[in-house]
Amino acid sequence: TIRDEAMEFNEPIPTTIYASDINPDAMSHTKYALSQLDLPSHDVTVSLVDFFKSEPNTTEGGMVVLNPPYGERMEPEDIDEMYGAMGDRLKFHWPGFKAWIISSNPEAIKHIGLKSNHRHKVHNGPLECRWLGYELYAGSRYADNDKG
Repeated sequence: TIRDEAMEFNEPIPTTIYASDINPDAMSHTKYALSQLDLPSHDVTVSLVDFFKSEPNTTEGGMVVLNPPYGERMEPEDIDEMYGAMGDRLKFHWPGFKAWIISSNPEAIKHIGLKSNHRHKVHNGPLECRWLGYELYAGSRYADNDKG
């Protein structure tokens, strides 16, 4: 097949994936989805962890991907507060990483408090969403640029 031919030229990149969620049902779905992929099992760690209590497993940087609640079943103030806390957590605990967040809630996105450098419009089922990409760094980008 074409896929098999392409795979002959494809060199695997060593990657470790850490998947976590606070919801046991979501993690069950994640484990199933991962079982359908052609990934070495030692490269994937799945855990039941609250993002707001999590820490990076490396100091070498990487990518963190978040699919937070969109606020469909939450009060607007609660969702705005959660998105603000998510932005703070990324800023202060994940420097050196890239972050990607998907959300259908444009008001909540404003509360993240970080400037995205990538924006892509996508659909997640019937919901129009945005994939937002962020470069996370310690301190202020402007203060670091002023030093040089």
